[in-house]
Order: sequence, then C-alpha cells, then structure tokens
Amino acid sequence: MRLKYPHLVNGAWASSAPVNAQIDFLEYKEVMTEGITRIGGDECAATFENAFKQLEEIVDEGNTTKLYVALRLCGPLNLTKDAAHMFYELSDIVAGLVQTLSLIHI
Repeated sequence: MRLKYPHLVNGAWASSAPVNAQIDFLEYKEVMTEGITRIGGDECAATFENAFKQLEEIVDEGNTTKLYVALRLCGPLNLTKDAAHMFYELSDIVAGLVQTLSLIHI
C-alpha cells in the first residue's frame, strides 16, 4: 500500500502476513504441521499428512469416482481445473483450525 500510495500512507500493520510473500509458501505448511503436532501430537499430524497424501494419490491416478466418494462431493470434479483449488480450500480449512486452536492453547 505504501509503495503504491506513498503520499497517503505513512505505515501499515499486518497481524498475520508473510513479510516476503511467495508462491508455494511451503514454510507456512511447516508452521501448520508444528501447530497440529503441538496441539494434537505426532499421531494427529501424521493423520493429516496421510490424508493429504491419499488425496494426492487419488488425484494423480485421475480417479474422480474415488475422490467423489471419499469426500462425499455433490458432483464430480474436473481434476484439470478443480484439483489445485480443492487442495487450497482443504488446507485453508486446516489452517483456520490450527490458528484458532493455537490461540486457545497459548
């Protein structure tokens, strides 16, 4: 904001923003895993990791029927167009849980 409107903005505050935004911000997923482990333990973190690996395998196989059944979807996904968005939304749900529970357990 300051770069775009230096005549209007003297400073800015972001309570939860990466300093160096980047594509494929894997470090954020590492922080999520640490939070899951801290709150739920190693077994809980492994459960999440295994669930995402299984979903990745199903997508890699192109098995839309298995994905449809596993996630109880309302309709089939177009894996070419929808898979990346599906993983984004699922990880965003997990991130929200981790952030909320981390605040509760501080």
